[in-house]
Amino acid sequence: MTNNTQQQQQQQQPSTSVATPASFLQKIVGKAVIVKLTNGFEYHGKLATLDAYLNLVLEDAKEVVGRDRKDGANELGVTFLRGNNVYYVSEV
Repeated sequence: MTNNTQQQQQQQQPSTSVATPASFLQKIVGKAVIVKLTNGFEYHGKLATLDAYLNLVLEDAKEVVGRDRKDGANELGVTFLRGNNVYYVSEV
């Protein structure tokens, strides 16, 4: 086979890499995120670090309160969120 043919075959094959929650979170360390917990609480801040249990540390964190998220936010600063309580993490 020529190099050209091999390249075309590689381009046609679907990617076999699987994204995991940990790999996604590693990519967004240092970026602004929204974290929602299983109890409904929502936190906004910068993802500082995470560990093997997917515990998260947010910097400049705010706990957003209110049904429409318009009632304000409690300034928390550096905040630790336990991984098994996290419902989702979204990059802002």
